[in-house]
Amino acid sequence: MSSENVVIALLLIASLLIAFCWAWLWFMIKHKEKWNAIVDKENAFWLRVGVSASLAERFTKSEKGRFFKIIVGLTALIFTLAFIITVIIEP
Repeated sequence: MSSENVVIALLLIASLLIAFCWAWLWFMIKHKEKWNAIVDKENAFWLRVGVSASLAERFTKSEKGRFFKIIVGLTALIFTLAFIITVIIEP
């Protein structure tokens, strides 16, 4: 595989990850009830596995909070900007 093909493959993978980040953020904001249900199911799983209830509840609270959405949004934004810069710089 030539180096040009490797770069194209990596850019394709990066673009898919960026799209996933934006879709994840959109889902968390637009479908809040569904997102909360998913987080609750995850919490129930961790409780069944044996994680302490206080730790599982802390994770659940953080995943439902505004700060988690900000983190996902900033991640998507940073990935997007890095991708754009990479595409511009790459000859």
